[in-house]
Amino acid sequence: MSFILSGRFLDYAHPLHLWFLEYLLVFHAVAAVIVVTLPRVLPAAVRSSLLGIYRRVVQSIWAPLPLAVVSMWRKYEESQR
Repeated sequence: MSFILSGRFLDYAHPLHLWFLEYLLVFHAVAAVIVVTLPRVLPAAVRSSLLGIYRRVVQSIWAPLPLAVVSMWRKYEESQR
């Protein structure tokens, strides 16, 4: 109890357990940019085909794989710094 009351526990309080919130913020920011810019840049036929590809990936049994690759790539980039 003295460890907590002394405030020494704050030396070990790293926000690693909040990694998912960082990802959520990044995904939302990227999605907002895409939603605003994509209709102005790509024709409807191209957007429709991209949406079809996205749906097939997300509804597939392998859906976690692309997100895992992105996550591992990000962790690899962080470890190289």
